[in-house]
Amino acid sequence: MPFEIAPALEPEEWQDLLCGSVAIDQVGDETHIVVTDPDGGVVSISGPQAIFALIALANSALPNGDPRKITHELSQRLRTDPAAAMEVAELFEKMLPPQ
Repeated sequence: MPFEIAPALEPEEWQDLLCGSVAIDQVGDETHIVVTDPDGGVVSISGPQAIFALIALANSALPNGDPRKITHELSQRLRTDPAAAMEVAELFEKMLPPQ
């Protein structure tokens, strides 16, 4: 049975820009990803390079075999298998806010 990938956030989470302990906050002109730990400690990540690094590290943290994980094998399949592009497009759709 294939693994059903649910949307990353529910519509109300997109509206609030908040999912559990992760939120988006605007500080002046800068967008911050804010993570709160169980003890109330806060970490804020901002800037395109730091956010891109966060995306890469979050992807790396997914378990091997998780269909949401972007892998070298998937990258190679995208180069050789047109059907793989559809899989990736469907995955990306799950990470986008509702239209």
